[in-house]
Amino acid sequence: MDFWPQVYNKATGVWEQSPEKLLQVIQLTENDFPWNTIRTVLLDLGLEKLWKDVATVQEIIKDVSNAYRIPPDFDDTFLNLGLGAQLLQLKDSFPAAYQSWASNNTDLQSLQNHLKSYAYRPLSKDNNDNTIDPRTYYYMRPFLEKAVKEGDEVALVTTWIQNLAETREMAMAGKGVVMPFYLNNVDVTVAANTLAGITEALLAGLVKPTWFDRELQRIYLNTTAMISWAVTSEAIFTRPDLVMTYYPSLYNFLWYSSRTLFLLQSNQDKIQDYPDCVKDVQQLLTMTFRDHVTPRLMNNAQTDVGIGVFFDDFLGDGDKDILGKPKIHGEDRIFSTAQAVNTLLATWTTFNTTSKKLVWINETRADVKTLVSEAVSWLEKYTLSGRFKTYNAFFSGSTKSVSSLPFLYPANFLQYVNGTALSPAANLTRDTQFIAGVTGVIDPDEYRKMVDQPHFGYVTPTKFDGFNGPDTVFPFWSSEPYTYATAMLALAQYLNIA
Repeated sequence: MDFWPQVYNKATGVWEQSPEKLLQVIQLTENDFPWNTIRTVLLDLGLEKLWKDVATVQEIIKDVSNAYRIPPDFDDTFLNLGLGAQLLQLKDSFPAAYQSWASNNTDLQSLQNHLKSYAYRPLSKDNNDNTIDPRTYYYMRPFLEKAVKEGDEVALVTTWIQNLAETREMAMAGKGVVMPFYLNNVDVTVAANTLAGITEALLAGLVKPTWFDRELQRIYLNTTAMISWAVTSEAIFTRPDLVMTYYPSLYNFLWYSSRTLFLLQSNQDKIQDYPDCVKDVQQLLTMTFRDHVTPRLMNNAQTDVGIGVFFDDFLGDGDKDILGKPKIHGEDRIFSTAQAVNTLLATWTTFNTTSKKLVWINETRADVKTLVSEAVSWLEKYTLSGRFKTYNAFFSGSTKSVSSLPFLYPANFLQYVNGTALSPAANLTRDTQFIAGVTGVIDPDEYRKMVDQPHFGYVTPTKFDGFNGPDTVFPFWSSEPYTYATAMLALAQYLNIA
């Protein structure tokens, strides 16, 4: 499943993703913007710094147009599988919708095959399996080092349905549909969506029990363990630019991940019918969300006296007034608050199929119920008030600033796209086609030395200043309808608690 519609490129013989409206905007800026005039005027006025900022935007626009030529991805693919599972359960009410989905998704076995074929397997001997984006390895290395010590043949969900050999072939042939930076990565939000799709398909009976074979069970359990580690180790909070590679919203990730927990605890009577790993996944997610996520949400909640509580992520919270003092606009406040409510409800309630109501689990503390109630009160007051923007940052590119460029991190796999060896001291230009990745699992002591060494003249970015940092500039996707949908979900679920 692709992120955008596809068009057939006759010249290359390849179907390519084509976000028509976005490409039209890019072409408009390339052809109709008076860049030279803007440069002349700004420089004549002595505004060199402003011109540098404008030039940066111009370069970003050029890069973005190339970034759209990407292969299919696993989160879109498995969200579609989850949609099919939901439609199957609702087919008596919406028979035409399910039949439409089923007639267009006739080869579910291919999903299983692709998930196994493109999984990240750091202990494999095959470079197509064991080579990963250096940013992924940097944030995930403690998890991988532990797996090596325990002899665990880890297999994890990746982002792209493409491998190193395929992307090299496509690039060399000039066909253009390649992974960004020519390597796969592991994004916790992509992984969370994939787990939810698998879980929904299993519980709804959309796939046969044999579909969920031992190899897929390993990926399912290992990926859950990785997500749990990312939260409990706090990697997701210290390096969100790397861990949530394409989805910068923390609250979005938390809801996406908690959905699998909600599905499993709402179908407790079915769990014994599935392999043991399903119960293990439920236990991991229960521990993660009840013992770690919930306390963090309690700490993150901000009080609006007399109204309720709210949650902020980062949009509009890095602004300053004319005196240079911080000014908080809370442009993603409605979205973040709604997703926090959805996460807490997914963690602490189950769905009763007889009453069609949500029910608090017995262990739910009073302060959790109070937090949800106060957040709902805040949403009721402000969602339609016009007081706050209804923005969100639900998607982005993988590069948030210079500090999140992959080749600034240690790599032991350095090649030009054509396979020629590449020196880490080489002078790179914007047009250089090269691959910088990590193969296998590097000895921890050796990796620490690599972190201290420069990479193509740059030191390793060991800290992240946040999405509002002084050097952080990146495009992101925002959807106001999505904000309203998440708020409606939060309010509807709360009203449906028995």
